[in-house]
Amino acid sequence: MMINTTNALDKVKSAISLRRREAQKDKGAGFVEYAGILLVIGAIAAAVIAASGEDGIGGTIKENIETAVDNAFDFLD
Repeated sequence: MMINTTNALDKVKSAISLRRREAQKDKGAGFVEYAGILLVIGAIAAAVIAASGEDGIGGTIKENIETAVDNAFDFLD
C-alpha cells in the first residue's frame, strides 16, 4: 500500500494555513479586553467618588489629588 505524499502534504499545508488565519483573527483582542476593564474600573471609581460627596471618601480623594498636583507644580518652580 502506497501513501500519496502529495495529498498528505496538501492536508498539512491547509491545516497550518487555517491555524495562521485563526491566530490573526484574534490579534488585538487583548487590547480591547484591557481597555474594557479599565473603563469599567474608571466608571466604578467615578460612581463611588460621586456618591460619597465632599465629606466622604470622594472629598478626601479630591483633596489629596489637588494637594499632589499643587506639590508637583510647586516643585517645578
